[in-house]
Amino acid sequence: MDLENKCMKHTNTLEDLFLQYSVNEPHTLLHAGKLSNFIHDKGLDNKVALSIGLDLLKDSIVSVVNGLDLTVLDIDAHAVEICNKAAFRLGKKIKYRHSDFFRFEESCLSVFAGGGCELGLMTQVDYCFNDLELKEIFAIFNRMNVANIILFSPSLYYVNKNPVKFLEFLHQYIYSFLTKKRMRYAIKMNKKQQYDKGFRRNIEYLINISSEFYSCTSRSDYAYPSGRISMLQFVIKG
Repeated sequence: MDLENKCMKHTNTLEDLFLQYSVNEPHTLLHAGKLSNFIHDKGLDNKVALSIGLDLLKDSIVSVVNGLDLTVLDIDAHAVEICNKAAFRLGKKIKYRHSDFFRFEESCLSVFAGGGCELGLMTQVDYCFNDLELKEIFAIFNRMNVANIILFSPSLYYVNKNPVKFLEFLHQYIYSFLTKKRMRYAIKMNKKQQYDKGFRRNIEYLINISSEFYSCTSRSDYAYPSGRISMLQFVIKG
């Protein structure tokens, strides 16, 4: 079901929103709940937050349950318009902005005029960026003095002694090969890297990308029927 049908035609209350997702994309309720619990467990409720990439269900839950003062950036102007209208009907003070994060830094002072951004959220977007872009995201958050970042990802893999996670990795690799998915497995940093669509990183490799600007202080993961989600907390250095 497309975003417009999901958010515009049938959603006037939070109950409507939950019902639409439970019928059409039930796994998103699990993910939103896990993210909310992770934010709470790390003592990050009631923060001024900036999220890259929109998801009305996730945004609504962390706004209501975790009390986040939330600004969401997305490059899809139509989706931003739809979600702003839906958030208004739901009575949620979520600010959706049509903006490229790499150009947002120039306007962040005016956007957060009442106080600096305290929490960055990257939920299911890390696989959209090559290594240099992802490193620049951490650098921008650092220059904005964002103290904490939560990264929520289905694209990280584990090569370790855990047999379940190792078998998951083999399955993902073989599937991407047999179906000719344009999936890249990041092994070594390369300034010329260009990824076509989504790609997977080893979790330690991703942490290393951030290491100049942030320390990974906490991480957790859970399995669900079609994959595994990793949740990581990064704390600013210095």
